[in-house]
Amino acid sequence: MRKQMVFEQMTEEQKRLVDISDEELLKKRKRTNESGALWLLSVFCIIAAVVNQTILGVMYESGPTLQLLVTIGILVLCVVSCIFAVIIIRKPATSWLEDISANGEDGFYTPEDIYDYYKEVREYRDNLIFLFDSKKITESNKYNAGVFTKNWMKIHANQNHVKLKDIVAAWHNESPDGTELVGFFLLRIDGLLVRTICTEDFSAKLLTEIEKRNPLTFLTPYFVYDEKRYNVFTDPQQVISLYQKNLDNYQAQKK
Repeated sequence: MRKQMVFEQMTEEQKRLVDISDEELLKKRKRTNESGALWLLSVFCIIAAVVNQTILGVMYESGPTLQLLVTIGILVLCVVSCIFAVIIIRKPATSWLEDISANGEDGFYTPEDIYDYYKEVREYRDNLIFLFDSKKITESNKYNAGVFTKNWMKIHANQNHVKLKDIVAAWHNESPDGTELVGFFLLRIDGLLVRTICTEDFSAKLLTEIEKRNPLTFLTPYFVYDEKRYNVFTDPQQVISLYQKNLDNYQAQKK
């Protein structure tokens, strides 16, 4: 595994690459690409069904029955594609923010939350940008870049965002044979478990920054707290409940 990485304070040029303008964030648009692909699949299915029924009969040694069944199967796929294309095109137009909120974050963060992240990308002066397995942030890899802002973390090689106060646990994991469960892991307070493949030294940089920004975050998947054992993998909700309790106590003390 190569160990090239970017981990540095964000420059103006990098900010320009990873930022999305208000116009793009808020612009409503139909999902024409997805519906177009489904219509194209439908056309392909019709052509395939015609070719199968009229030309490829000699390939079916068992006779016309199997040939007819294959044709019917292709046409069923065509109908299903058409139905989904109509469903998608009839959906109301949505903005980039709404798409990220509904699809990328499963509704946990609102469009207003995601807008706040991009606002901090533009306005906060001490943002950090990071990317594994590359020496430079470019137009081609900018969506894989991770970012630390004042209150947010965008996870590298991933489209998930997480408020710093919502990071329950984060750690680097290595399996004994080095092939499974390798890389940086993060548990969000809604139960989302994110994993990105990287080296231990890259994870160490991330964990150092997380610890500075949220000292309540657990930096291991296994630990003992008040004489009770916790395991993020087998019972993440138990870990989340403990973290929420600590967070509530911390916020109460600050008042």
